[in-house]
Amino acid sequence: MISRHNLALNQDSCKNFPTIEEFLRKTRFFTRVELNYYTLTKNFTPNFKLSDLIELLEIFKTKVISLHGLKDFSLSSDYIFTTTILPQLNDMMKACYKLECEMIIVYPSKIDPKFSETPFSKEKIIQRTLKRLSTLSKIAWKEDIKLGFEMLSDEDSSIKTLKETQDVLNNLTTRENVGYVLDIFHLYMSKSNLDILIKDIKDHVFLIQLCDFEETSIENAEKGEKIHRIFPGQGKFNFKNLFRLLKNHDYSGLFSIEADCDKCDSKILKQVYQFLMNF
Repeated sequence: MISRHNLALNQDSCKNFPTIEEFLRKTRFFTRVELNYYTLTKNFTPNFKLSDLIELLEIFKTKVISLHGLKDFSLSSDYIFTTTILPQLNDMMKACYKLECEMIIVYPSKIDPKFSETPFSKEKIIQRTLKRLSTLSKIAWKEDIKLGFEMLSDEDSSIKTLKETQDVLNNLTTRENVGYVLDIFHLYMSKSNLDILIKDIKDHVFLIQLCDFEETSIENAEKGEKIHRIFPGQGKFNFKNLFRLLKNHDYSGLFSIEADCDKCDSKILKQVYQFLMNF
């Protein structure tokens, strides 16, 4: 199910690789990567431009599978959506064109936890997210770009479960360039039941992001503690069950590794790579 051609490494996994050049050099046995657009643009200098990145990707024979991520598109004001979100999307699409990247990952807006009541009901949030995502997808369609929608389990996220995500995307299933990005971390933390929903959504899943957890992660999160993603194979998550489920439903899409590591090195990454190649 997993091969070197459908497995990517997310740039955010390795916090100790401060530049995109170092990230690519030290992870070059991965032939696919996910890049953080905002970190990427901060890396550009007069001595390192987008053309230099393209050259590095060619040298290492590495393909960019996604740029992430467009934030706060769903509940922002009309003014912010028009003057900030749409220009950001256009900039990301231009970068995708030059990098030969086919997908941009988008995230739902967050709701300020200081407000005890949101001005939007859950139904209005879903409808507004649907409307905005529909607008973005029409623009992206013209440039042959896919939009992968990733729900966030964070307390302040406006869309925080797989069921809520399904309520949004069910109305866009005829749009071939809109689909799911399923992050195992957020599925796990939101207690979303992939076993039940995978049958209905499998044909619209663009990417599954993988990480691992300590055994007590949910309990610790409920106590308000920060939970760190760890690399697949380093924790207690049952990957055998996950891949059995995906295989039973004929999933044939992309995977990526998205951890949260301050001490990334080639030895650790090779161990993770070899672990996942067993599936």
